[in-house]
Amino acid sequence: MLIAISLIGLPPLLMVVFGISIGANFYVLGLLISVFIVIRTWSRELNWVILKRRFFDG
Repeated sequence: MLIAISLIGLPPLLMVVFGISIGANFYVLGLLISVFIVIRTWSRELNWVILKRRFFDG
């Protein structure tokens, strides 16, 4: 989750601090990767909740 947040926040921060204009492609790529990581994390937690409910609630 922290990686996802840092990927979203890093390109604008670099642009401001160093004055580099990193291409929009890099920003979009970071955004897509962060969204993928967030979805994967959430799906893992949801799977755990579903499995717990299925097996432990009888």
